[in-house]
Amino acid sequence: MHLTKPIRIRKSNLKNYSFLIFLFLLLASCGKTKPPVVQFDIPKDSIIPQSQMVKMLADIHVLEAALQAVKKRGTNDQQRAVFYYNQFFSEYHMSEKRFSTNLANYQADREQFCKLYEDVNKELEKRISLRRMGNLKLN
Repeated sequence: MHLTKPIRIRKSNLKNYSFLIFLFLLLASCGKTKPPVVQFDIPKDSIIPQSQMVKMLADIHVLEAALQAVKKRGTNDQQRAVFYYNQFFSEYHMSEKRFSTNLANYQADREQFCKLYEDVNKELEKRISLRRMGNLKLN
């Protein structure tokens, strides 16, 4: 019985040290330094304004919902998805690369990206309310 007592002390000390190390690491990681925002080299004439990006992202979410609805009916038509996305990019007169680069640029700044998606949600809610009122024109 006296042999188990030293083992408990060692486990207790190990727990205390583990707790102290964890606490130290936690406090060390709580600095107020903000991670640097990554900015992509986008020519000024290729930057998509936030208002247009909101409409584009709302359209993409509607497009993806339509593709998911078709998929649930049992048809997984890759050609249909390619067709819809080609229509989307041609409607906005832009390439997929330009859109992707701008989206990555918005994603690099978390606060800006959250604000962007708050606006996307408002746009989608507006479209839903217009649809409920019978207005078929959603843009």
